[in-house]
Formats: sequence, structure tokens, C-alpha cells
Amino acid sequence: LSHDIMEKFKYSWLSAYVYRYVGQYKGIIVGGSDTPTYIEYFNTCLQTNVTSLYSYRTEILFRVFTMAIRYFTNDYHVYFFIIYGFIIYCYISFIDEFDTPQINKTPLIMLFFCYLQSFCAIRTHITIAITLLILVCLHRKKYFYFPILAIMSFFIQKASLIFLLYPFFLFYFSKKKLTWKKAVSLVVFGCCVGVLGRRIILSGTIDGLSGVYVNYALKSTNSGYFIDYIKLIIEQVIIDILVVTLLRKHRNYNLIASENSKDESIDRIQNLTMMCYYDLMLIPVCYVMGIWRGYCYFYIPRLLMLGYMLAILYHKINSNSKKLYKLLIFCICVSWFIFRLTTIYDVSDLMPYIFDFQGWRM
Repeated sequence: LSHDIMEKFKYSWLSAYVYRYVGQYKGIIVGGSDTPTYIEYFNTCLQTNVTSLYSYRTEILFRVFTMAIRYFTNDYHVYFFIIYGFIIYCYISFIDEFDTPQINKTPLIMLFFCYLQSFCAIRTHITIAITLLILVCLHRKKYFYFPILAIMSFFIQKASLIFLLYPFFLFYFSKKKLTWKKAVSLVVFGCCVGVLGRRIILSGTIDGLSGVYVNYALKSTNSGYFIDYIKLIIEQVIIDILVVTLLRKHRNYNLIASENSKDESIDRIQNLTMMCYYDLMLIPVCYVMGIWRGYCYFYIPRLLMLGYMLAILYHKINSNSKKLYKLLIFCICVSWFIFRLTTIYDVSDLMPYIFDFQGWRM
């Protein structure tokens, strides 16, 4: 089961993050391009007249969170342990909530790719983890936690706001059927909102949306950005469109729903389907706003949905070809993981990975 897979690897994943070397190696930064700045801020955040970039560029809750940990320890390994312990906890909670025994688990190989990207985008992936926790709470109908978690996410990274609107999308379309016409209308509306938002950001009229957010908004106007963005979201587009195409007719749900808890299985699949619909509609919005890490927020829901779709195809192929089908899917997922890693490792300074075990100084 997915839970067992995550449980087996969570400590090795945590060790891979906490004990990686961060710094200069043969003239280049390794361990994540932004990580040295996070470490610098952690080391100096309690000092007066802090000059670190993140002392004024990051949102207030992230600064408070960092200073609270720094108050008790001067070892940034502990800081990393707490952050990535929370991220992995949210991964496992989400997978436990929406997994069923029937789905194909092979796409979860790609989960480590998402985890690797968090090496240089700590704030983004904290808000991704919080978003996953929100989705779990919504599915369990624990609505009380939504505003609390949403406020936390927003004051760690404001760009997460467009993903925090998903509960309102879910509530509206749980009462009304989402048609292609409505979906296209929402995309167009989202693009208009994105263009308006970009203009507001570039105008500098709202405090807290300057600096890095202006840089992100300007990127989408640069020549060549469209091609780079398409390369980044190619798997997101493919999976989301497959979800819309294959699961548009609910009869496909029954092929992979558990017989012991059929209604519950179908409910999980329908919820993940709605997440992919929302994810697909936000693609042009993220493009316009320059939120180029936006494709990471619903990354795990997409992997689970891909597992559902692979399970549907598994039930439809000839029994003599099932073993070959499983082998082919495994090879494709591993190859895709390697391909994606080799296309982004130099941009994010993730590789070469150097294990650097040091004693904690708590």
C-alpha cells in the first residue's frame, strides 16, 4: 500500500534532506540554489539589524517560525528536520486519505522528484504541505481547520492564495455539474483576474506585493518564457487532460472502486478529479502571474489520479498482457523521473548530491 511505501522511505527521505551538503562545490552551489540564503537567515534572524535577504523579503509568519526555532537551537539541521518532518507528515496524511488498494502505486516514484524540488523552495513546499492538509480536512468535513491553515499558508507565502480558493470551487461544483462550457468560462475569468493581478503587482500599490512578486510577474512578459513554462508543466497538462477525458463518465469509477467500501472509494476518486479540474484551470492563471512553481501544489493528487487511470486501463487490457503492462508502466515512470531530474537539476542546483553527516548541536 502507499502508506507502507511512504513509511519505509520517510526516514531516508528526511535524512537525505537534513544531511545534504549545502554550499560551494567546484565553483557551483549545491544542495539547492536558495538554501544557503535560508541557512544564513536562520543563523542571523535573532540578531539586531539583520541584513539577510529573507529578513524583509519573506512573509511574517515564516520569519516568526524561523526565529522561534532559532531561539532554541543554533543548528540548522534541526530547523530542516522540523520543516521536512512536517512536509512528509502532510504527504503521508494526504496519501492515506485518498488512497485505495486498487490503484497502481508506480507513479508514486515521481513523488521523490517533488520532494527534491523542495530542497531550494522551502517556503513554497511548506505551503504545499499545508494545502494538502487543508484538502484532508475538507474531505473529513473538519471545516474549522480551513481558515486557520489558510491564514498560515498565506502568511508564509502569499502566492498560495489562488490555491486556497479551491474549497470555494469545490463547494460550488459539488452542487452544480461542471461542464466544459463552465470550465472554459472559469479559465477565461481566471486569466482576466491574473492579468489584473499582474497589473496591480507591477503598479506597486499594495504593500507586501513588491520585490520578488514583481520579478515573478515580469517573467511572464519575457520572450522565451512561454516555451520554458510549457516544458515545466507538460506532465501536469497531460495528466489533467487525461483525467478530464477518461473520468468524465462516472462508470469508469466502478472499475477500481473497492467492493467493501465502494461509495467511499468513489468519493475519493471524485474529490481527486475535482482537484485535477481546478489544477488544469489554474495553469493559464499561474502563467500570467508568473507563479512558475504553481504546478507543484496539486502534484500528489495528480500522481494518485494517474494511478487510478492506470488501474482503469489495467482492467481493460487482455489478461495475457497484464504483466507486460506493469513492467512497461514501471519503466516509463522511472525513465520520466530520470528525465525530469536531469532537466532541472542544474537550474535549481540540486546536484551533485553530497551526503554530509554532522552531529547535531542541540
